[in-house]
Amino acid sequence: MSKRISLLIFFLILLNLLLMGCSGDAALKAQADQENVFAVEVMKPQLGDISQSITLSGQLQAVDAVTVIPEIQGLLEVKTLNVKLGDYVTRGDVLFVLDRESIEDHVASSQLAYETSLANYHLQKEILEEQIANARLGYEAAKKNYDNAKTNFDRIEQLYKAGAVSQQDYEQAKLMASDIPYQQAKLNYENRKASQAQLSLYEAQLEQAKTAYTNSLKNLDNTIVTAPINGIVSSLQIQEKGLVSPQPALTITDISTLEAVIQVTEGMINRVIEADNVNLVIPSISDEIRKGFFTTINPVADPMTQLYTIKIQVDNPQGIIKPGMFSHIYINTNEKADVVTLPSDAVLQEGGNFYVFVVSDERAVRKDVVVGLDSGELIEVVEGITTEDVVIIKGQDFIKDGYKVNIVRGEF
Repeated sequence: MSKRISLLIFFLILLNLLLMGCSGDAALKAQADQENVFAVEVMKPQLGDISQSITLSGQLQAVDAVTVIPEIQGLLEVKTLNVKLGDYVTRGDVLFVLDRESIEDHVASSQLAYETSLANYHLQKEILEEQIANARLGYEAAKKNYDNAKTNFDRIEQLYKAGAVSQQDYEQAKLMASDIPYQQAKLNYENRKASQAQLSLYEAQLEQAKTAYTNSLKNLDNTIVTAPINGIVSSLQIQEKGLVSPQPALTITDISTLEAVIQVTEGMINRVIEADNVNLVIPSISDEIRKGFFTTINPVADPMTQLYTIKIQVDNPQGIIKPGMFSHIYINTNEKADVVTLPSDAVLQEGGNFYVFVVSDERAVRKDVVVGLDSGELIEVVEGITTEDVVIIKGQDFIKDGYKVNIVRGEF
C-alpha cells in the first residue's frame, strides 16, 4: 500500500515538474514576443519646392460671345446659309446672304431722288447767286448815282442862293438828289442776300436724300452677313429660305480663352491678392495642370452676398476645353524653393511639438523637428533632420522611440 502511495506521489511530483517546465517555456516565449519587429516604409528627405494653395472649383465659360443680328429693315429671305451649328468660322467669313432684289430697287429709287435733289440744289443756288450779284450791281450803281446827284445838288444849292441859277434848275437838281432809288436798290440787295436762307431748305432736302441713298447702300451691303469674330457657331435661329428680321440670327462663341468667375470669402481675398500664380485642372479631360491667370480681383465685396469676385482665365488654343466644363482651381498663395520636404503624414505632433522617427541600427529614433509650410501633401522641415536621415513615412503611428523596425519598402 505504501508502495502505491509512494508511486502516486512520485508521479504527482513529476507531473508538477513537467507543468512547471511548460510554464517556463511560455514565459520565455512571451518575453521574446515583447521584442516585436515593426514593418515600416522609409525615405530620405528631399530638396524641392513647396507651396500652399487655396482650392476652389468653378465652371468655365467663354470670354467672348457675339450675337449676330442682321442690320436690315423689315423682313428679308435667307437666300444662302453657309454655316451650321458647331461650325468653326473665321472673322470675315460669309455666314449667310439675304435677298437683295427689293433693296436694289430701293437703292435705284433713292439714288434717283438724291441726284434730282442735288441737281435742284445746284440750280437754285446758281439762280440765287445770280440774283444776289445783280442786286449788288444795282445797289452799287444806285449808290454811285445818288452820291453824284447829292454832290451836284449841293453845288446847285449854293449857286441858287447866290442867284446864279434859276428856280427850275434848282428843283431839277433837288429831284435828282432824291435817295428813293438808292434806298430801293439797297433794300432789294439786302432782301436778295436774306434769301440765301432759302438755300438751307434745299440743303436740308439734299441731305435727307443723301442719307436715304447712303442707308439704302448700307442695307444692300448688310444683306451679306459676315462673322465678327473667330469662333464656333454656338446657336442658330435661322434657316435657308426662311425670313429674318432685325432679331438674333446666330451666336458665335470664341473658345480660345475660357474664364471662371469665382466668389471668395473675406478670409481668402487678401491671400488671393498676394497670390503669385494660379493653376487649373479639368478632371473631365485629364489630370494635366494648366496655367491660368487672373483678369479681375475685385477688392470690394458684393453688398448682397458679402463675397469678393475674382475672374480666372485659361488659354485654350486647341479647343480641348469646352465651355460649361468644371475646373479645380489652385491658387498658390505661398511658395518656397529648394527646401527640405517630407510627406505631411510623416511628421507627427504631440502637444505643440513636431517630431519624426528615423531609423538607426534597425531601431526607431524620435527626432524633434521644426516645420514650415504645409501643402497638405508635403511639409517643409526647417530644423531637426538632414537629407541623409532615413525617415519612417509609413508605420510611424504604431511605434515608439527605440522600437525595433524592419524596412520593407523605400529608397535610402
